[in-house]
Amino acid sequence: MEIMVEGKNKKYAELLRKDYTSKFSDLTSFLLYKYENYLFSETDSYFSKNMNNLSTDSLAHFEILGRLISMLGEEPDHISFQTYDIFYLNDKEKLLSINIRITKEKIVSYTKHLNEIDDKYIKNILSSFIVEERKNLKILEMLQLKYKKNHYWFFFLLLITFYLGVKMKNKSELMFLLKVIIFMLVIILFILVYFLYKTINTSSVKEKENIIQKRNIVKKYNIDNVELIDIEFKNYEVTYKRTNKEKLIIKQSGKANKICVEKKKEKNKLVLKETVSNILEKKKFIVYIPNSYMGKIVITNGFNNIKIDGFNEIKLDNNAGNVTFYNVDIIDLKNVSGNVSIGGELNQIKGSSSTGNITINRIYGKSDIETITGDIIINNFYIEDESYIETTAGNIEINVDKKSNCRFKYNSKSEYKITKDKCKNGKNNLNLKNVTGNIIIKWWHL
Repeated sequence: MEIMVEGKNKKYAELLRKDYTSKFSDLTSFLLYKYENYLFSETDSYFSKNMNNLSTDSLAHFEILGRLISMLGEEPDHISFQTYDIFYLNDKEKLLSINIRITKEKIVSYTKHLNEIDDKYIKNILSSFIVEERKNLKILEMLQLKYKKNHYWFFFLLLITFYLGVKMKNKSELMFLLKVIIFMLVIILFILVYFLYKTINTSSVKEKENIIQKRNIVKKYNIDNVELIDIEFKNYEVTYKRTNKEKLIIKQSGKANKICVEKKKEKNKLVLKETVSNILEKKKFIVYIPNSYMGKIVITNGFNNIKIDGFNEIKLDNNAGNVTFYNVDIIDLKNVSGNVSIGGELNQIKGSSSTGNITINRIYGKSDIETITGDIIINNFYIEDESYIETTAGNIEINVDKKSNCRFKYNSKSEYKITKDKCKNGKNNLNLKNVTGNIIIKWWHL
């Protein structure tokens, strides 16, 4: 990797400074990984070593960004950096959740700056950063899964003990096993009493301090004369559905005593935005939009997964969450790093994706799709207009049924494989273009 720039540029330096010392920066990651390394060095060496290994990538990125900022003509100072409450946590699961959130934010930021900076050396460096952070994200998610599973080891041990008891026939062995079971039951009883005490004590404290309890909240919004619904969620899992009701309905579950959505009513426009909240809080939302509503719907999603089911037309701006569409007729998509899956039948799509993959079950209208490193997979299509599919480093895979009516046009610097071209005389063109990825076209009916 060459650490150099094409020339001095103040604008590029300011963009890289956000990756350098912001809240979701490599400096934050490095300090947090090191904190976790020291904190758990004696109690959990496996976790501690993993955090130490991850810190090396963050430190390397931090040092490279500092050099780039300097080469671009600015000072790589740390004036804007702040320490946060996360550095005082000692809960492993919460810390892993924060690590995952920071890593996702960094991937989004790198990808955004990759598209905004027109310097081939910096673009190559940011591309390698994205690859490394995606690997780190997988490691963190595997660790998160491992420590969630550890909660159940005690009950699994009890099950094994019971099984051994059934298999044993020797009286002395059974007596020994009985003693072990009694001992374990005493421990369980002690744990239950302890947690009961903590629960009662915590409940009384929460009542005194008026701390919010978990509950489900429903909020309804009048959409008479509304022509545009603009909804933005950054941190929470959201499902969008149609309803026969006359009002837009939001159902919220999680910690809250009120709906965590801010409403702004403008002329012929309803804007709903998630209010600022703790990144560790787990909330889920279901948004019901009336079947009678025929206006535009614009959705902005941050870092959690969303589902969109049964709409005529959707415009979506997605950062890092995975998106599932089902039975949506027309999609206008801008995606950064989340994977997009489109089920049911799709009429038309116009979309771009930086590092996320796009999978389409069936399209029967027009497609205009572009990715940088993400793969594009189309399982079945019947196009009715000139269509374009383009990727820089991803693969294009198309599975065609016997009804397809298109001509294929290829522009590829890499290999393409066609099992059988049955569409040479079709009336519409499907234009395929890529740089380093592969193009694969398969027919189901040969």
